[in-house]
Amino acid sequence: MKILHLIPSLKKGGAERICIDICSELSAIGHDVVIIILENANEYIELTKELNIKYIEASYQPSILKKSQLNIEKLQDFVNQFKPNIIHSHLYEADLIAFQLNNDSYVKFFSHIHSNRKELSRKKLGKTLKEKLSFTWERNIYLSLLNKKKVSLISISKDCYNFARNDLKRKKSQVTLMSNCINFNKFQGEVKDIKNKKEFKFINIGRFVEKKAQDFLINVSEILKENKIKFQLTFLGEGNKMTLVKEFAERKNVLNYINFEGVVNFPEDFLNNSDIYLHSATEEAFGLVLIEAMAAGLPVISTDGYGNRDIINEGENGFMIWDRNPEVFAGKIIELINSPKLYQTMSKNAINFASRFDVKPYCKKLIQLYNA
Repeated sequence: MKILHLIPSLKKGGAERICIDICSELSAIGHDVVIIILENANEYIELTKELNIKYIEASYQPSILKKSQLNIEKLQDFVNQFKPNIIHSHLYEADLIAFQLNNDSYVKFFSHIHSNRKELSRKKLGKTLKEKLSFTWERNIYLSLLNKKKVSLISISKDCYNFARNDLKRKKSQVTLMSNCINFNKFQGEVKDIKNKKEFKFINIGRFVEKKAQDFLINVSEILKENKIKFQLTFLGEGNKMTLVKEFAERKNVLNYINFEGVVNFPEDFLNNSDIYLHSATEEAFGLVLIEAMAAGLPVISTDGYGNRDIINEGENGFMIWDRNPEVFAGKIIELINSPKLYQTMSKNAINFASRFDVKPYCKKLIQLYNA
């Protein structure tokens, strides 16, 4: 089967990771797979050495008042030459371009719903009348293209599935719930034991942007310090809020407890060297990193981001903090590190739970969906 995956770029992110893992497995089992990126950016060089990745300039600039600008000639030429059976797009920008490609009747279109985009919500979420009108107009364009190409949607969580059904008005037959997958063997660790540990290692992975809310974990760190807990919290990732989080940690006098490692090529090494994964996001379409952390044997303590409700089995593989209370969050950490037996059971449960999300069975199901 010839399969084309279209994505804006391969910068660090959950959608980009799932695209790479899917395409790597599809290629490994014998399919002819090409990833098209619209921006010449690949921050996963080590993971993509064996993949066929092509940068093709393409863009779409919709306009209410003027004529919309569509530039897909080079991409269309490649599609005509490659003749894919499947065109599978990721993220909004790639969707709008993919759905306007001319195609032969045998091409099937698929789109991954990685998040609930406010522009496509049936609720008028814009702050101003102009923004609300713009969102309504964009949504109408998107829905029109979905219908024209008869696009099948793949939702990564129950929350995204409900968004596709309710906000995008898709029928059950048009949406498939397929929770994100990981390369389980890559992240798999041993069942962990914290008995007799004197200092604990916590970790958080994600871009430093508003919705990831790492400053919440600084408040948690302050409480842990007040309770005489010896720990180190490692942040992996970069972003425009990182300096603010560092400054906040300094003001809270916990900077000595915090490590900022930036973007790393092998996060699994850091996960395997940690004890508990701490998650602070206010919004999370799924939470791929939570599965990776569990595969490494880490219990997860997380705030509610909606999509990650599919992942936390309360008291079994982690704890969910529903009200974003740093005192409660810190209390769960203390409870866990003071209960070595509970910790070890959670570590074992986390690995078993994460094993259900391996990329190999995922891609078998995906091929069945492609062929349906």
